[in-house]
Amino acid sequence: MPINRHCILLLLTLLFITPPLLAAKKALVVGNAHYAVKPLRNPLNDSSDMAITLRQLGFQVTRRDDLTRKAMRQAIRDFVQSLNKGDNAFFYFSGHGVQVDNKNYLLPIANDIQREYEVSDGAVSLDFILKSLAHADSEINIVVLDACRDNPFPSRFKSSRRGLAKLDQQIANTLVAFAASPGGVSDDGDKNNGVYTQALLNHIATPNISLPEMFTRVRQEVYANTQNKQLPEEVNRLLTTVYLAGYKPYVPDQAAKIPPVSSIISYPRKIEAVDGRYRDHGDGTVTDSTTGLQWMRCSLGQRWQNNDCVGKGVKYKWQAALDKAATVVYAGHSDWRVPTKDELKSLVYCSSGQPKLWNDTGNRC
Repeated sequence: MPINRHCILLLLTLLFITPPLLAAKKALVVGNAHYAVKPLRNPLNDSSDMAITLRQLGFQVTRRDDLTRKAMRQAIRDFVQSLNKGDNAFFYFSGHGVQVDNKNYLLPIANDIQREYEVSDGAVSLDFILKSLAHADSEINIVVLDACRDNPFPSRFKSSRRGLAKLDQQIANTLVAFAASPGGVSDDGDKNNGVYTQALLNHIATPNISLPEMFTRVRQEVYANTQNKQLPEEVNRLLTTVYLAGYKPYVPDQAAKIPPVSSIISYPRKIEAVDGRYRDHGDGTVTDSTTGLQWMRCSLGQRWQNNDCVGKGVKYKWQAALDKAATVVYAGHSDWRVPTKDELKSLVYCSSGQPKLWNDTGNRC
């Protein structure tokens, strides 16, 4: 079994949520590349690869590239009209986007925008997309914008603002993902895909992780690959937990022959390990035979000494923990990361002081 060496144990409060049953999944994928001003290299690759990946995830995908404003608006209308009650909608755009008066706009090709005040008439507003989805019968709406590239009209605009603006709309059951934080600019990349879309393609098909957790992984990768210059952001108004690649509880192979653990796990306190579940490597790490994940037995700030954790653990805020995890070298490994909530739920634990069952045993805490 391959070992996934990357889980740093943190103390978190977990909320158990039953994944919703998904109805039909429909997606509209748009890539605009051939602009008269500042054409882009990657959007057509982005839209092609995203369409393929979404189809593999069970989406009914409509892909449209290099659209004029009229064609973009019609494609959005047709997409919204195709949504039935309970469907899950996914809109993806790769291309140029601008902000004017704190509103976001996606740029069509063949536009004749000459001045800043013409954008509202010459581009497609994010408001139009979100309001269209809000009036549909879809259960869940996901909007992904790889459109934070630098303003193609800097000399024509009075405003010097770059990227896209902060989103303030309160639309229930909708998640909007931006390739960069407000005012930030996304990197078109020097490969086949933009940096953000490449990271999204790397993680979107990962099973058993929720949508926010998936975007956290994307954010970590983009932030690292751009030398901390590009930080993606999401506005999450979802009212339920969504697993794009599905959710299937892990069922361990009862026939697997894993040597039983003779020692104990000493973090956060000494507790008896489930017999046969964890393989002790003797270096302050254990591997969970049911998930293949390798865990630290000590918290950050502690060290493994004489078969125990020595020192005081250090507390981190969320983003600081993500940044720190990327630099940790422990037990000879440098590919550690913060675990997802679902990975944490796979551990043996008790919470809230009430009698609980261990995840995969009949023993009470």
